Amino acid sequence: MSWIMAAGLIVNAAMGAGLLNIAKAYDEAGGIVISSILHAIVVLLVIGAYAILFVCCDKSTSSYEMFVLNKCGKFWQRVCSVCIILYMYGLSITFFIIIGDQLDRFLTFAVGVNYCSHWYLDRRLMIIVTSIILVFPLCFSKTIKFLQIPSMLGVLAIIYVVIMVPVKYFSQRPTDVIIKKYPDSWTDIFLVLPTMCFSYQAHVNAVPVFVSLRTRADCIKATLASTIILICSYCLVAVCGYLTFGIKVEHDILVRN
Repeated sequence: MSWIMAAGLIVNAAMGAGLLNIAKAYDEAGGIVISSILHAIVVLLVIGAYAILFVCCDKSTSSYEMFVLNKCGKFWQRVCSVCIILYMYGLSITFFIIIGDQLDRFLTFAVGVNYCSHWYLDRRLMIIVTSIILVFPLCFSKTIKFLQIPSMLGVLAIIYVVIMVPVKYFSQRPTDVIIKKYPDSWTDIFLVLPTMCFSYQAHVNAVPVFVSLRTRADCIKATLASTIILICSYCLVAVCGYLTFGIKVEHDILVRN
């Protein structure tokens, strides 16, 4: 696998729900200045974690759980497995909710506001059908390399959001937006840290990606390229999205767009 494809896989794994919620996190943290400082701290920690992963990975490491087993022992490997299950469960729920939100918007446009009157267009049924047709077939691959093409399609969807939010801000230039300069409570700063960490969370996926690369230099290139793309994307969406909607920004920025 080339380091460019590896960077695309990491970007696609890390970016998603966090991109839609990052503007709201900036609002809850107390505005752009404080949020940018927190953002920078999170990025430094993330880069350090990736550095540890690709330095310690070898060809015998096929997954994040195997990495923990080799370096920390069986007990922590089991703890890690439980944490990954819980993390993936919560992540899946988040993405299914987003899928449902976007299906609602699409069906409202395609069918009309009364689409819910048809049982076969029910939100819950549409989420199940979409998941079975589009998501379930991708779960059978034994190697991460299979996901190169689907991941690039995901990156294209991300590019759309990253471009759309700044375009909306610069085309409208809202003047009646209320912007925070400090948080409502100092504890709010810590409440948004999970959102920012979640925005860069791809360490579980990074291990098989690093193993599939040929050299450590490729790992470094993939890590730096993916991190730069993530930083630029999140900052654009967060700053422009927050300046567009201010304190009225939603948890899912696409709901207001």
